[in-house]
Amino acid sequence: MRAFPGRFVSPSTIGPLSRDLDDLRLALEVVSGPDGRDGDVAPVPLDTPPERPLSELRLAVAPTVPGADVTDDVRERITRIADSAEGSGVRVDRTLPNVDWEAQQALFADLFTALTGVADPAASLRDE
Repeated sequence: MRAFPGRFVSPSTIGPLSRDLDDLRLALEVVSGPDGRDGDVAPVPLDTPPERPLSELRLAVAPTVPGADVTDDVRERITRIADSAEGSGVRVDRTLPNVDWEAQQALFADLFTALTGVADPAASLRDE
């Protein structure tokens, strides 16, 4: 990540929301690759992967994530999608990575504070 005076680039990204995979594919095509104006986007073309049988696909599913509030309807929708994919032959792993979620949250907060504090001389990091 490059730092420019007076410019802040967040390490956090919220991905596109979509109604279905076709909408998600369209969103990916719209936001991917360089547009000639944004210097933070690497000039990497978006390739179309070859089609594969559903039985060769793997889907990691996490209806909840420690430290995040997930509504019941969102959790149920994620479970329905996973069930449908599994019923179509996709290998579905219903698990989260084995990481210390609290430590990850604390690290993100420290990094975010450091990045945003560059322009604020009064900002401070927590003591180790």
